[in-house]
Amino acid sequence: MRGAMTGDTSEDYARRRVRELTEEIKRLHADVLYEQERNANNVHAYQDRIDAALALHSEWGIYDECGHDHTEEDVRTGKAIDVDVGFTCEEGKVQSVCRECDTDDGDATEATEDGEWPCPTVKALKGEK
Repeated sequence: MRGAMTGDTSEDYARRRVRELTEEIKRLHADVLYEQERNANNVHAYQDRIDAALALHSEWGIYDECGHDHTEEDVRTGKAIDVDVGFTCEEGKVQSVCRECDTDDGDATEATEDGEWPCPTVKALKGEK
């Protein structure tokens, strides 16, 4: 049997049709790969933006004296930190605030609501409520 318009036999028509469909599948596959790469690039760009925001909105500890007798060696080994008025450790932590959101310019040991930790921005970026 011949193709109605081309004069092809059924076998020729079938081969031609298989080639056409194969080429179409290759084009569609290339389009899918392109879209996947583009979406992956978008995800990386968004993740970079999120990471930049999280770097700004980071935890900042507010400390008071802990009552221990810490030394420079304690600071070097990470057992204590220098808080400009002396050395203290985690036991002296009064609270944590957001570096970016905390606008309290008064006494650093005074609790502030505007710098709560984690702040609403960090919660939103991490999908927390």
